[in-house]
Amino acid sequence: MARFLFVQQIVLNPQTRNPKFPMEQRHRFLVRKLALVLVIKLAVLAGLWWGFVRDQRVAVTTDRATAQILGTRPTPAPMTSTTQE
Repeated sequence: MARFLFVQQIVLNPQTRNPKFPMEQRHRFLVRKLALVLVIKLAVLAGLWWGFVRDQRVAVTTDRATAQILGTRPTPAPMTSTTQE
């Protein structure tokens, strides 16, 4: 019972809250901080994608796509070389 009264006094009593930062001001500060963290995170992910993934391409033929969807083994793509030996 004493624990409930302690929690009730802290949560429901407005005099026990920090007068320097009212709840609404702390809420805005937290939202601003979270937004900044998300913007930084997105910038880092975009930089990583730009640096490592952007130029990677996978050639997909209709045969390979059909085989993937149906769950069968695709026929191996013919080896082509761009260099003359």
